Amino acid sequence: MRLPSHCLAFAIAASLATVGIADNSKSSVPTKESDLKFREVKRPDGRSIIVVDIVPVKEEVELPPKREIEPEPSAPEPFVEPRNCVQSRGPALSFFAEMDFLHWWYRGSSLPPIVSTGSAADFAPAALGQGSTFSAGDGLAGAQSARGFRLAVGGTIDGTFGVELAWLYTQPQADTATIRSTEYPILARTFYDTATNSEGSFLFGFPTAFDGSIAVATRTSFWGLEANLTANAGDSGFSGFVGYRYLQLTDDLQITGQYNVGPNGLSFLNGLNLLPGAQGTQVDQFSVENDFHGAQFGGRYRSCFGRFGIDVRASLAVGQVNQRLTVQGATQATDGDGQNLAAVGGLLAQNSNIGTFQRDTLTVVPEIGAKAFFNVTQAVSFQVGYNVLYWGSVLRAADQIDRVVDTRQSPTSTNFVTPAGALGARPIVPLSDTSFWAQGVSVGLRLEY
Repeated sequence: MRLPSHCLAFAIAASLATVGIADNSKSSVPTKESDLKFREVKRPDGRSIIVVDIVPVKEEVELPPKREIEPEPSAPEPFVEPRNCVQSRGPALSFFAEMDFLHWWYRGSSLPPIVSTGSAADFAPAALGQGSTFSAGDGLAGAQSARGFRLAVGGTIDGTFGVELAWLYTQPQADTATIRSTEYPILARTFYDTATNSEGSFLFGFPTAFDGSIAVATRTSFWGLEANLTANAGDSGFSGFVGYRYLQLTDDLQITGQYNVGPNGLSFLNGLNLLPGAQGTQVDQFSVENDFHGAQFGGRYRSCFGRFGIDVRASLAVGQVNQRLTVQGATQATDGDGQNLAAVGGLLAQNSNIGTFQRDTLTVVPEIGAKAFFNVTQAVSFQVGYNVLYWGSVLRAADQIDRVVDTRQSPTSTNFVTPAGALGARPIVPLSDTSFWAQGVSVGLRLEY
């Protein structure tokens, strides 16, 4: 639009009026005034005119500030109670297996004084009861610790009734102590002599007369089995069981003495004098076996606290133990002229107590154990525990030694009389029983599905 300069005021007023009318026509959203732009334009005839451009202003609408939409927090995953903490719920048929590695300590047996040393000036060298004599065998005993494992498997039907089988095994423990005349020039095995009613000795070491050694070897093994029927008491975590239990404890003790007769030595076998240069071996062996068969009952509590849990189990077995003792003794010698000799009987094992003897007796075996476990997954848990087992009546090998010897039946004695079997009542067969306990720690895994 082009206007003469003298009409400028009228044009501006008209434009403003027009814009105002347009603004009033928009009743929904009010707008701001339009912009007026003035520019000078020359006409072809050289005259200048003012051109007014009316530029409408775009409507500005205030928008609300942007809000960041936060994602809705996801619901926490529900904790799934491990199946091995549920006693009565679960599938119609479930199974479990657990393996624990054991480090147990069990009651050892102490030996009576059977090896001694002393002075050559003593009236009876190395015989006990003299001022310079002491027992070199004190403290010798069977091993008192053992490693092993306990394996248990079982299952439940409808989460209530079930069966479990368990196997307990500890590694047999063997120990040997050897005492030589190079360490103790005066070396002997001790006993009580009925011929003199005093302490006596059988020499394995004496300067210019004898040199040799005495070895004491022990071996102990312990293991067992059990089979139980189980029943869970609802969802309380408690369960009970009844079943059968078997335990076996074996104990062996062997005393072996070896000697060489020197130029000033004097030795006998079966009443015969051995020449210098002779070599001899004397062996006493005591072996016991205890077999327990009994009825067992007990209870268990197993519960979880999140991923952690406890498992406490107590049982009592009542039954019969068969106790069997075997005593063996032998002496062998090679004389200085090469002649081989042998005799039945050692020193503490003679015709009066050699043989196999057994008896049955009633006893009890209580056991209690506690475990703490962590559920790695719903079906796998890691567990550590401690167990204590007590056995009321067992035979131990060292307890079957009778130190009293009637030397008339001893093949190495100067008092030897033939036939030896008709003479003497000592040593005897004591069949002396004692209690046994085992306790220790365990580490293992439990699987359930």
